[in-house]
Order: sequence, then structure tokens, then C-alpha cells
Amino acid sequence: MSVGKNGLLGNGLARWPYDEASGGGPARPAAPPSEALRAEAFRAEALREASGAALGRPSPGNFKRVAMSAVDCALAHWYLVPGLAFQRARFGLGLKSLLGRGRLPRSVRALILQQTPAPAAYLGFHFAARFLSRDTLGSYLDVSSPWLFPFTMLSRRRAASATLLSDEAAELRSLMEAAQLSPAGGLRCAAADTALAGETYDTITSLCDAGGGVKHDARAVRNLWHLLKPGGTLLLSVPCIKACSKDGAGAGGGRLYDARALEREIFAVLGQPRRYAIYGAQTPSRHGPEAPVDGAAIRWGAAAAIGRDWRCYARLQELPGEGVMVMKFNRPERLPESNCAAFASRLT
Repeated sequence: MSVGKNGLLGNGLARWPYDEASGGGPARPAAPPSEALRAEAFRAEALREASGAALGRPSPGNFKRVAMSAVDCALAHWYLVPGLAFQRARFGLGLKSLLGRGRLPRSVRALILQQTPAPAAYLGFHFAARFLSRDTLGSYLDVSSPWLFPFTMLSRRRAASATLLSDEAAELRSLMEAAQLSPAGGLRCAAADTALAGETYDTITSLCDAGGGVKHDARAVRNLWHLLKPGGTLLLSVPCIKACSKDGAGAGGGRLYDARALEREIFAVLGQPRRYAIYGAQTPSRHGPEAPVDGAAIRWGAAAAIGRDWRCYARLQELPGEGVMVMKFNRPERLPESNCAAFASRLT
């Protein structure tokens, strides 16, 4: 069976288009009960014991988070959840933060253990990584993606140079230095609102985390497009829903996009995406993209929930609740005329 460029499979949709193992097919059976119960127990205990204490001495909560991530990573493999490479990177960094405390600055350990990306973010990570150049990222820019994404990409792909704009720029710089990651053309970590020169970058990524993270309104998207070289690649992800409320806010307070908002804020500026995927929970009341009140601990043990409850949808109108839409755009040498309204209507 072949998977189309937007995940369509025959008359339906592959549950996980662009799957790391099979490119679509039947879902795995339920995980062994003992494994699932163990993961749930780890998650509940971590929520009770995790605290915001300083990391000068590892707390029991931090040990439990890393132990929980080992089980979680195994369950992610069992369910073939997209983003396995990022799950493994997350576990490896968590282990180093506990065993290599003398080699990692305190701020870096806090970043790794306290700011783990939300479970749904890994789906966007996988899609973006799948459709970025495997040869080189060229001159690379990441804008406000969860820190794990640009770190892992630069660990696995070559880049001529890299600029990472983030609210955690200082911590991200320390992490990259500790891992000795630096492209030949240099690495720059700066604040998210830093001004940059136009038509400078071959590859730009800007992926959302829980609650939306980076703001993708028309002005911000136009700025990203201005920074991209002709022929370059832009990957975006946004939290989405079949119909927005009046204020456009989701359960976690972040901005949500329905078909009209996508047409107005993104497609009117960028044109139609070359590829896209829409992910969401089949049971919207559980494990939505919004962050829980004590999100740091539960984010270390939710890949199994994504494996059980989430899937890929063909249209926004099919989403039971909130989801995530990931899109790839290529900037042509000349901007063609495009019927964005017609494309947006296909999502409803």
C-alpha cells in the first residue's frame, strides 16, 4: 500500500502516515497490561512527587521522570508512535542530566528535566524531520520550536550555519556547547524577537508546543517567508480545531486555527502547503495538546497515550477536539497565483 503526499491511503487514511517502520498499516495491539499499568503508576507518582526545587541535588521526582521515560520510550516503540528518534534523544539527555551532572550546567539540567516538549509535539517533529533535506539543512533557522527539535536535528543533520531563536536562548546555547554541536558556519542562539536579514536561510522550522507556543499570525508568517531564500523550505505546525470559538483560544489558553483562520493567517501569505498532516486525539477529553497544570512530570510518560488515542485525519472537520497541523512550504523563485480559499475549503 502506498501513502499519498498528504497521508491519504486508498479510500481512507493511514493512522500514522510517514510511519518510521511501515508507512502505514494496522495499528499495533494494546500494550501488555503490566507495561501500561507500570507507565500509569510512574506517571501518577511523578505528579505527586515532582517539585520545582533547585536541581543542585537530583530529586527523587527527577529520577522517576527519567525512569518513566525509559518505559515510555519502550511503549512508543511498541505502538510505533511517530517521532521515535526524538523520544530516544529525550531519554538519553535525561539520563545524562542525572549521571553527568558535573558536565552539564545547572540551567541545562533544568531545561532537560523541567521543559520536556508536550507528547503531541513529537508528531510534528517526526513530520518535519521526514521532509527536511537529508543531505544538509544549509543555512538553518529555527524560531521558537520546543528546544528538543533543533537540538536533535543539528545532532543528526549537517548545516552550513544555524540560528536558533528562543525564549530559552541562554540555556539552549549551553546545551549545544555541552554537546559540542556547532556547524562550520557558526551557531547563534538569540531571543525570539531578534531582527534578522531577509532571504538568508535555506531551511526554517517553527513548530508549536502545548498551548501553541510560537504565534503564527499573518505578520509573523510573512516575516518568516521574508527570511527564507527563494527555493528554501519552511515547516510550520499550529494547534488546530474544526471550528474556533470567538476568541480563537483553546483549552490551554493558546491560539487555535480552523480552516478560516488558516486561510486568513497562513495560506493567504504562503499559498498552499506542499505537504501537510493533521493529528488529533480520538477521545478529545484525554491527552489533548494543552498542557496540564503540572505538565513537566506527565510529559515524561505520555507516548503510550498518544499511541492509543491519537491518529491522523484527512480534514479538520473530522477532528473530535483539538489537534496539531504540520505543513511544509517551498518558496519558489517566483510566487505563483494560488487559490488559497479553494484549498482551505478542502480541509472542512
